[in-house]
Amino acid sequence: MLVLSDMDTSGTLRLAGILVALLAACVYTGFTLTSRYSSAGTPVFTTAFICFFTAALMLLPVVALSGGFEGLASLEFRHWLMVVYVGVVPTCIGYVCFFTGMKTTPATLSSIIVTLEPLFVALLAWVFLEEILGPIGIAGALILTAAVIVASRFGSRPAAGQEAGAE
Repeated sequence: MLVLSDMDTSGTLRLAGILVALLAACVYTGFTLTSRYSSAGTPVFTTAFICFFTAALMLLPVVALSGGFEGLASLEFRHWLMVVYVGVVPTCIGYVCFFTGMKTTPATLSSIIVTLEPLFVALLAWVFLEEILGPIGIAGALILTAAVIVASRFGSRPAAGQEAGAE
């Protein structure tokens, strides 16, 4: 809903897009749970390396089969600088911070917080790129915010009759 008002296909649903979104949600769930499990006693850089190396191995055949390596020879120095920047600043530093937070934050809470990412991207696009968030996008932002508030307040409470920390 955050981006629906800007799409050419506004108002239509595409099965492939829905399936890819569900796959992405499943992969991210697995990523959150496994990074939480593996980060407990492992150095942050090791956890990040394992996650990114595994992802690279999984994506390598897809990139090779889709012809993704064909344009590498034509990249200029400034393009490689951008690749390095994107790899180091938002990716490496961002995920090192994420894994550091995973050491002290429950997986449920961290996944709730990360759910706000599309909202912040839409807000940053509005502030810095002067993009317009239409009525459907505003409704999506409000629904997402309400869902995060509800999930963070009621999602991690102990079951009835159980105290926090009781087994």
